[in-house]
Amino acid sequence: MKDLKSDTLSVIDQETRTGDMVRLLVLGFILIAAAALFFVFGDRMGEAFRLGLLGIFAMVGIFYLFASVIGIIRIAPRSTNNEMSRLLLDGSSEGTLVNDERGRIVYANKAYADISGAKSSTEVRSLESVLNAYPEAYEATERMVQSVQNGQNALEEIRLARGLSRATGSNGVWYRLKAKALK
Repeated sequence: MKDLKSDTLSVIDQETRTGDMVRLLVLGFILIAAAALFFVFGDRMGEAFRLGLLGIFAMVGIFYLFASVIGIIRIAPRSTNNEMSRLLLDGSSEGTLVNDERGRIVYANKAYADISGAKSSTEVRSLESVLNAYPEAYEATERMVQSVQNGQNALEEIRLARGLSRATGSNGVWYRLKAKALK
């Protein structure tokens, strides 16, 4: 996550995850340890146990191959050449927020952080949680969420008595919210 001091950089960009590599390394060490134990203590095991253990290793390997072919297991993040779109979103004056299927924030640009009043990348919240403090935005937010869950685009205009960030005035502020399902 990046700091908000830069004017054009994204606030949150979760494209690369180091947790996947750590899990892969842990799995590799476990398999190496199991192979070493099998090599050292293999002559002390019964033949049926040895064959059963080798069968289990073979099934795990075949499962891994099929799972990686159909995309369930990925070693590295999929390489997407979206540098141009990222530059456009980072430099946009419109706030942009991207959530995954579970509602976790995947991407947020600085304009969204400014509009929502976030001072650091840890303060960036989803649009639903930002608008929960405003009763007048509840129905519009729910319609947008339902539309996106149904795979449809949504457009709502809401008027809040006070702006989302502390920098906006208290005379009422209009917001145009657009949501698009990326499925």
